[in-house]
Amino acid sequence: MNKTINVSVLGAAGVGKTSCLISMLDNLKTSFFENTNLQFAIDSTARKLIIDERKKLVNCLEKGTVEHSNGIRPTAKITKYHLGLGKRGEKFPLPYNIEFTDHPGGWLTSGNVNELNHIKDLVANSKVLIIPIDSASLMELDNDVQVKSLLSVLTDVYSNLSDPRLVILAPMKSEKYFVAEGPNMSNRPYI
Repeated sequence: MNKTINVSVLGAAGVGKTSCLISMLDNLKTSFFENTNLQFAIDSTARKLIIDERKKLVNCLEKGTVEHSNGIRPTAKITKYHLGLGKRGEKFPLPYNIEFTDHPGGWLTSGNVNELNHIKDLVANSKVLIIPIDSASLMELDNDVQVKSLLSVLTDVYSNLSDPRLVILAPMKSEKYFVAEGPNMSNRPYI
């Protein structure tokens, strides 16, 4: 019997949701299962998406910068990545299907009730929630809308849960951050 485990990623546009999933799934492919009694399989559609998006991300890193203009473009529609999971040697289809769901980050802060409700449904139906944290962005003064929107979704969805959920806070960008305000603050790094 095939059991599906839903995993969603939650965050505003540009925080690194797609980059997080692509990096995680790519790492699973290359090293995570090597020393275990588990095997996995990524469906062909997800495999192509992972390869294409990984190439874009690596290409940006080789240029020395990742920006919206040259990084992974914002997610335009809901994208699902399927990972089959089972014991090594089990025949396909594997007994567990892990469905990773990536949504357009703009939906979190757009003000569109239908988009926000769709995100809430995704979160409510997920046993695992990954929240990428862009630490440099959190220090920006205009970030209140993103944080409040994220907290609102979590409060609405998780206030009446009947079963446990796993929430993973994943720092994505933790580079030095420079502030150039005030007489003694010029180029002072926050680390």
